[in-house]
Amino acid sequence: MAATVLVARNVVTSRAGRGLRALATSETAASASGVQVARCKLAVFTLAAAFAGLAGGIYAFFIGYINPGSFPVLLSIQFLVMAVVGGLGTIWGALLGATAITLLVRFLNDLGSRPGMPASAPAS
Repeated sequence: MAATVLVARNVVTSRAGRGLRALATSETAASASGVQVARCKLAVFTLAAAFAGLAGGIYAFFIGYINPGSFPVLLSIQFLVMAVVGGLGTIWGALLGATAITLLVRFLNDLGSRPGMPASAPAS
């Protein structure tokens, strides 16, 4: 995790990162300022795919077995909530959002499995 945060922080603070921020604001203005739009988009897509592949590899290592059922829609929604809660604009916000949501899910799972808790929600 530390290595990916370091890489992401270095990308954001580099010249390419400034170009990416300009590209996020306005493609036309970024292109007029000398940012190579297609090249930057391809680089960001490649870096995001590398991070996703690394995360998937680590997930597969810890789980031990991967099938399509290992990735339900609610897991994708949980990842999206992590990013939104922490903030989409900063690297540290994403880390804090992921930590907060993970701890909240673990706490609620623990709370739901305690004695005296109902097995399911009431019908009405």
